Amino acid sequence: MDGTGMRTPPAIVGLGIVSAAGIGADETLEAIRANQPRLRDVPEYAEGPYMTSRVGALPEGAWERLGCEGSSRVYAAADAAVRQAIAQAAPQLKDIPADRIGLVLSTTKAE
Repeated sequence: MDGTGMRTPPAIVGLGIVSAAGIGADETLEAIRANQPRLRDVPEYAEGPYMTSRVGALPEGAWERLGCEGSSRVYAAADAAVRQAIAQAAPQLKDIPADRIGLVLSTTKAE
């Protein structure tokens, strides 16, 4: 609460994105503005539980850009998103008390 007894509203000061539209907010916003579908054909998804090869997969070469050779793709994507958010928020974080800083990490699926 602030000095008036009112709760201080939350604020989002950093954002990290790893999606079919790209890596990072700039690539993702560019894809949204272009209004182009980001589903693509990935034949290996047609087998197994997915039953389709048309998926919202990361763009070609994205896993290499994330540096996940030999590590979990889920970890690499989450790590990249968190690092983006921290870098973007760094100027504001220095002025925010530690007990007011939080992180929301969300995913749909990552294989």
